[in-house]
Amino acid sequence: MCFWKMTENEKNKPANQYIEMEGIPSLECEICHQAVDEGARCPRVLGCGHSLCTACIAALIQITSLTCPCCRKVFQVASVEQLPVNFGMTKILRALKDCRDGILTNNNAIGSVGSSEVSAKQLYNGNCDLHNSPIEFRCLTCELWMCDICVDKVHENGPDCQVIESVEALSRMKEEHVEESKGLLAATEADLGRVAAICARVTSLQAVLERQQKKLQSVLEEGGRVRDAVFSAHTVLYLTTTPQEVHEAIQAAMACEGAMQIWASRMHKKIPDLTTLTILATVVEVFAVA
Repeated sequence: MCFWKMTENEKNKPANQYIEMEGIPSLECEICHQAVDEGARCPRVLGCGHSLCTACIAALIQITSLTCPCCRKVFQVASVEQLPVNFGMTKILRALKDCRDGILTNNNAIGSVGSSEVSAKQLYNGNCDLHNSPIEFRCLTCELWMCDICVDKVHENGPDCQVIESVEALSRMKEEHVEESKGLLAATEADLGRVAAICARVTSLQAVLERQQKKLQSVLEEGGRVRDAVFSAHTVLYLTTTPQEVHEAIQAAMACEGAMQIWASRMHKKIPDLTTLTILATVVEVFAVA
């Protein structure tokens, strides 16, 4: 967690003087210990909640899987882009852009001018503008940052107010963000699972449709041949005149008609029923629209 802390000697400095800052280990990659940034070392969150820089993750990915070096959990990851950025860390990085050589001026501090209480939406740990005292507390109920004088003399401490130290407040914020990130990751993982299942189902459906198409094409071609044979046999029967020819033509026609009956029986077994075709057509239409 990143925060700024005033020393005893600095508490009496004018508001426009510099405020020294402690180190910020939470802004370093847990593996290479290099400072993270919004470029090649952009921090990304694994499914277990650990954050690593993009460069380390890229080096750790083994084709389609990644083992967290902190807890040894394995995740199916093919590229660093599949892992979400740790926006909590990048937000703090942007807040530190105005800092140089570990120093933050009061002019760049995130404060509420003319007020002794700072908005809870801002990560602030500098000086109170009204009392020029370090902001060391936060009221969780009112969602306000305050100095010790604010707590004693300004803030209306209602019966439901819960005031804690700013360091603890920031620590809780970090934990809340981690939990929110875990929830988001879990939801995304579930969505990816559903999409993967649908994709597999569609692939299977395509294979079924291809097999059915081949069967139907075979049935269609066979039926065409049987139809032509029956038509030819009936034509010959119509044109014959002698008893011997008529007898032979009748036998040939009966054989062709038997073949037609066999084809019809096979056709009913191979062709899907109307309900199945309707379901398949509905699925195709849904994906065509999507």
